[in-house]
Amino acid sequence: RPLRLIARAPGLRVLISAMFSSVKPILGTIAIAISVYSLLGLVGMQILLGSMGTCSDTKIKFMRDCWGQTAEGEAREWINNSANFDVLPVAVVTMFTLATQDDWPTLTFAGIDAIGQRLQPEGSKYAGYMEVESAIQNANPNFFAFYFLSIMVGGYLVLNMFVSVFVDGYLNAAEQMKIQKEKEERERVGE
Repeated sequence: RPLRLIARAPGLRVLISAMFSSVKPILGTIAIAISVYSLLGLVGMQILLGSMGTCSDTKIKFMRDCWGQTAEGEAREWINNSANFDVLPVAVVTMFTLATQDDWPTLTFAGIDAIGQRLQPEGSKYAGYMEVESAIQNANPNFFAFYFLSIMVGGYLVLNMFVSVFVDGYLNAAEQMKIQKEKEERERVGE
């Protein structure tokens, strides 16, 4: 039944043809996207490696001191932000998350509030998954330029390449269908 529907609906036929003709260009675009996200991830690793974690006890400043129990009897643990720049695969996923602009303010503020490797960020209400307020907020405001560049390049350039590949595939498929239809009409008239 689905194949009959595709055969009878010319618009659906164009859409399916466009999807299949776009596979090869999409693979090339994926390679470009992974390359760009890897490059941006490497830059992120250079400036934020090991700095996107926090201790569950906000009074602790260093990772080395984040062990044992708090005064309330709760266990201390070092919590890495799920989107971080500690290893390249996670950095690439973080870049993709920034490109899709999914929760980008949280990621941006966590990076801006980072003060060094294995140090508790101070002042970030977005540090980890807990509310934290203290003296130093926005410790590295110049990191905003990195996040802005990542969103511009990854979000508006690379993701729009995917859209343009699909649109181009659709237009090519529609043109081929039109040529095929005209050819069939000429053959019918010529008979």
